[in-house]
Amino acid sequence: MAYNKDLLKEYLTKKAAEGWAAFEKSGAYGSFKFDLIMSYINQFLPPENSLILDLGIDPGNYAVKIAQANRRLTIGDLSESQLEITRNKFDKYKLSSQIEQFAILDELIDLSIFEENSFDMVLCLSGTLSFTCEERSKMIKEIVRVTKIGAPIILAVKGKAPYFKEIIRELEMDKLEEPNKAGLWQMLETGYKQHEEYPGEPAYYGFTGQEITELLENNNIEILEIAGIGSIISNMYLQLEKIRENDEIWNDVFRIEKELQTMPGLWDAGEEILVVGRKKLI
Repeated sequence: MAYNKDLLKEYLTKKAAEGWAAFEKSGAYGSFKFDLIMSYINQFLPPENSLILDLGIDPGNYAVKIAQANRRLTIGDLSESQLEITRNKFDKYKLSSQIEQFAILDELIDLSIFEENSFDMVLCLSGTLSFTCEERSKMIKEIVRVTKIGAPIILAVKGKAPYFKEIIRELEMDKLEEPNKAGLWQMLETGYKQHEEYPGEPAYYGFTGQEITELLENNNIEILEIAGIGSIISNMYLQLEKIRENDEIWNDVFRIEKELQTMPGLWDAGEEILVVGRKKLI
């Protein structure tokens, strides 16, 4: 399945206005998953005034928290519309002084606008790497190139199993009745999801935990943490709304999820696979 930057950019432009609104309406479930990923970012956050690259297709939710922690940011995105919305949010929160650059990228797999060894941390979240399909190795090489030696790299990629879980859970009968036409067998056998018109997602590659581990290790990244985000609480929307009423229980459930999702058997059970690594000294 071929990576198509134009189709991806078109999708992101159409989706841009929904990004922040969807996050703000995501309730307890969205907050729980956000806090999970943010906990890894905080764990590996470099010192104050460090420069961090937020690279990808998310609307800047994590970047706001990082800026509030007095770190400098460069935010790179394919979509000019997405960047403009993010810029406005930073203005609203009076955090624009923490932004080094809003970078409109021509390509996810070509970061030549950034010099080698520029960043003290690189974030590539919301499945961004997955959307580069067969070019995923090129994107990883570029991420490694612009990251300082020893600096952390945090990625969240799309998994293969969650795709099928969602189709079955949501009873997407058109796909289940015609699995070959819908690309289900292709996804199962190759990991590639076929392109769907908006509001469906563009083509992407669904990783397994083993695959993303091998890809990073083969590209000079030492693996520090792997987790299947939301392995235990997956789709427990109503349950988490109830649990949020009690801070102690909420914290206990968070601890349970955080500890169990790092078990190798649960890497592929979450909604995304999160990997923390660091650039090795060659």
